[in-house]
Amino acid sequence: FLPESKQRLKRPVRFSFIGIGSSKKNFKTYRIVLLLVILLTVALLSHKISSVNAPPSSSDGNKIATPTDSKSPIDALNKEISLLELKIAKASLIKAKSHNLAPLRNIDKSKYTVRINTWRRNEQLIASVKHFSTCPGVAQIQVVWCDSENSPPAELLNLVNNKNNNNDKLKDDFPTIVIEQHSLNSLNERFNVLTTDTPTYGILSIDDDVLRPCEALDDGFFRWTDHPDRIVGYDTRTHIVNNKNHQQQDNKNNSNNLTSSTSILDSNPKWTYGYLSSARKLNQYSIVLPRFCFLHIDYLSLYMTYLPQRIMQTIETYFNCEDIAMSFFISALTNGQVPLLPNQWSMLTMVKMKAPKAISQKDDHKSTRDKCTNDFGFLLGLMDGYKALIGNDSLSDNDKQEEQTMYTWNTLKSKSIWKGKRTIPFGVGIDIDMDPLDTQNNFVGRRKELVDELKQWIDGSGSFWQLQSELTNNVRKMGLLLEDNKDYKII
Repeated sequence: FLPESKQRLKRPVRFSFIGIGSSKKNFKTYRIVLLLVILLTVALLSHKISSVNAPPSSSDGNKIATPTDSKSPIDALNKEISLLELKIAKASLIKAKSHNLAPLRNIDKSKYTVRINTWRRNEQLIASVKHFSTCPGVAQIQVVWCDSENSPPAELLNLVNNKNNNNDKLKDDFPTIVIEQHSLNSLNERFNVLTTDTPTYGILSIDDDVLRPCEALDDGFFRWTDHPDRIVGYDTRTHIVNNKNHQQQDNKNNSNNLTSSTSILDSNPKWTYGYLSSARKLNQYSIVLPRFCFLHIDYLSLYMTYLPQRIMQTIETYFNCEDIAMSFFISALTNGQVPLLPNQWSMLTMVKMKAPKAISQKDDHKSTRDKCTNDFGFLLGLMDGYKALIGNDSLSDNDKQEEQTMYTWNTLKSKSIWKGKRTIPFGVGIDIDMDPLDTQNNFVGRRKELVDELKQWIDGSGSFWQLQSELTNNVRKMGLLLEDNKDYKII
């Protein structure tokens, strides 16, 4: 009794899929086809999701570098440097140059602050803190802790709290110890001072696996107090200039009307990184490593504020080259001057502690540092004095006038390590002839004591080797001595 339209709804429903009827045989076929369609859809969706999550690809089909890609440092550093980027880098350095370093106070001529960069080498770190705590010139030890997944070891925390015990002698003689908790795990953080009450302007920047006798520290420190605008380092390296590359590219870049700095960069002699073996063989150096060096605290803040962003990002991403960057940065701010060195005897007293595999042992370590040396030198004006920006049409008339009148940019040239025999314990270093027995700032009693001890060595009574031998034996007893320093010396 229902209307015809309603009656049609009550009739058995007949399914039709691609011409398939409702018979049992055809219904089985339908189920198979439906299953295949579902599987195909799932496969397509999975492919789409994986494509979205996958690293992007370059136009030639090669995977773009990522931090986890073993080839990524070289791929990323190959990105061309634009003239705009070069101009911004120069403007940033001009701002840094305009900053006047804080003049040294009396405390800065007798005391210094040690900054230890560390990463999951607790035994070495604790040994370092204990050793440097015995040095009379140390006012404070700052531990740069970038490991957010682990807390500092209990023994280190006990050392930090040592000032609160009842031992009056330790209260007076033991330097304060500060653990800086950094949220970012980057080698740049070693120069990012979070401690607001750093007691001295002089900073001894070191790695956690390197020791030297306290007398060797004083030797470099007093050298620095005489020239606080320079960096004084114990580990010499050099940039090597490949003039052959310059000759090959010279005829390809004759125009001053450039749209990119790549061609002018290629027209410069290529710079590569020279290990200690190269520096010694060539008797030249232009770099010192901030894993053991003295520098003014102002340079650390200038580095974090004004270092060109490409350099900062390269170091942050690939965990390399912060030492080249700081050495070059200070040379750029001091008109292309190379770093200073302490006396050779203090450089030779290094005691290296064994440690797990380091960054320097990666397969691409040398090629990455070659690229850093070349690109950083260019960005900081040390390679050609920002020649690419002079007379370029993209610059305003005011910028061109500034190029000619306001600033001169000296290129970095390597200097000799030795002026005489290599076995002489004194006299290394370059452009400042300083008497190793000089007693400037005589009000610092420790300086006079060091000079008196050096005079005894010259007279044949005692030797700096005895200092190294005592320290070596102490580290060997702890089971931390690296008997073969080959890997350390070539970094």
